[in-house]
Amino acid sequence: MEVLLTLWTLLEAEGFRPFLVAGTLLGLFRSGGLLAHDRDIDIGLLRGDAAGRDPIDFIRTHPQLILPHAARPGDRYVGLTLEGVAADIFLFDRTPCGMVCGFSRLPGDIQWCHTPFRLRNMRLGEHDFRIPDPAETYLTECYGPSWRVPDPGFASALSSPALAGTSPNAIAYLALARARSCLLAGNPEKANSLLRQMPQMDLPESGFMPREVTGHTIPAIKRQT
Repeated sequence: MEVLLTLWTLLEAEGFRPFLVAGTLLGLFRSGGLLAHDRDIDIGLLRGDAAGRDPIDFIRTHPQLILPHAARPGDRYVGLTLEGVAADIFLFDRTPCGMVCGFSRLPGDIQWCHTPFRLRNMRLGEHDFRIPDPAETYLTECYGPSWRVPDPGFASALSSPALAGTSPNAIAYLALARARSCLLAGNPEKANSLLRQMPQMDLPESGFMPREVTGHTIPAIKRQT
């Protein structure tokens, strides 16, 4: 919470209007506290705020914030580190189909499309935050109609109803990568939950599957049922 408030203050001081999104909003809106199993902070920004300044340019030059080298101006998403805590910042674009955010602008990459929303201030727990309005609509689109019931195994990048224009291959790749990380961290329950959220893929029973992005091949993976 201290890191969330610090990052919030830094962004506001530069003219940005941060608002809570994803798991950070879910925990604070549902129960007044951060999710115990969450691994990072989630903050949204509207593209065009702060006189059109790119938040990546601000983050790159701020002495307290650590920005990955791969981050590029114009990106829809940036993961940063503040005081050893990970934070995800999502830039929302106003489009004809709704409010869109995601990992990148590349076709087929992970992205979410939400019903257009406004921002409002609300007391959550012991602090005032800016949130999407209506928050219930945003959370239903993120997590489905049962968002009020805790589900630590749910992954919005894999199963969110708001996913739009996302390739099932991108979802499957992300599920496998995260499941591997969970296994290496000694959390097989979370790994199994992630694998259950993989889309159905028509993969060969044996041999190799072409990997179009790199031109290399990877062994085909038979999904357990």
